Amino acid sequence: MIRFIKNLVFRPHHKKAARQLELDGPTTFSHLIDRVRLHNEKLERKVQARTQALHTALDQVQENEALLRLLFDHSPLGFAIADSDCHLIRVNAAFCNMLGYSEDELLGKTFQELSHPADREAGEYFSQKLLGTTLREYHLEKRYCRKNGSTLWAKLTAAKICDDNSETKYIAAIIEDISDQKKAEQQQNQRIMEQRSALVREVNHRIKNNIQQTVGLLLRRLGPYANQNPALGTIVEEVIAQLECIASVHGLQAGQTENRCSLNLLLSEILVLAKRRLHAEAPQVLLDLRIDMARDFFLAEEESAPLALIINELLANAIKHCRREQGSIEFFVRGGQNAIAIRIENERSGSTPIVHGTGLELAHALLPRKGAKLDIIARGNKTIADLTITNPVIK
Repeated sequence: MIRFIKNLVFRPHHKKAARQLELDGPTTFSHLIDRVRLHNEKLERKVQARTQALHTALDQVQENEALLRLLFDHSPLGFAIADSDCHLIRVNAAFCNMLGYSEDELLGKTFQELSHPADREAGEYFSQKLLGTTLREYHLEKRYCRKNGSTLWAKLTAAKICDDNSETKYIAAIIEDISDQKKAEQQQNQRIMEQRSALVREVNHRIKNNIQQTVGLLLRRLGPYANQNPALGTIVEEVIAQLECIASVHGLQAGQTENRCSLNLLLSEILVLAKRRLHAEAPQVLLDLRIDMARDFFLAEEESAPLALIINELLANAIKHCRREQGSIEFFVRGGQNAIAIRIENERSGSTPIVHGTGLELAHALLPRKGAKLDIIARGNKTIADLTITNPVIK
């Protein structure tokens, strides 16, 4: 009977306890029953302890889920979850309020659809990196388009969530509205630019005055000698012409409220100097002006003085080498959508074309590296200078 109870009670999973009973030697039936009861009570306590631990863990999980749900739903930051195809499957109220959409309107859209057109390329680049193996997360300041058409500046933090096979299953995004910060930065930059512009205008004004004083000093000191020495007189005239051109440019910049220079005003100043020089050196030569610009163009501040010197030098070269009897100088300006073409033609006084020389070498040396091109050619009895100006010289 005892052996039967042993076989019945002590199954394979109780082999250890059975072996212990066998080691204890012969025992009575009641003693065996007590041992079984004690063993069962011990098992019950373990089961109860584990059950309690599971309930505690489950309560903790539920509490954490509730906390995360509260954080997701009521956070001031925008939260969004997208599937592996970047379609939104979950958004919180903050993100909806940022963009002015309802939750139903946002679900199914992609981040790219909501992005500002200027930032879509960068967003697509990082999204592809995130979906691949290159990135696990990225941070980006970008713009979104609100439902009403306005722009939202946001700081985006995106991370991928993978399954057990390391395949991207979800993309989680945190969106922080930084529009006020960007607005403050723009206002600060605007104040800095205004202060800089005021300082630059003052500096340009002083430079212009100093150059004009220098011109006056040259005329007083070298004028008498220049009248006696024609070669010296020519050099003095060229130096003064260039100084006056530079002074004109700085005078224009001193009157500008922005960091750019009006091409119309610049050409007007240069042509005044050219007409004055033409009247002094070759009054019989005709200056034919044709300007075809539907609007005014503006030059980058740092390039306006070099370009003024280039145009002035091209005109000076045309005046110097133009045929005096019934000669003419043609000055054409044509403005396109994103480019300006300036052509200066003159009939040569001699048979040898003047396409090189100190002045023209200076013009080439002053040419901006980007956004300007100068070609000087001889065609028939004419010398033609073509100056083309594009971005970034044009602003």
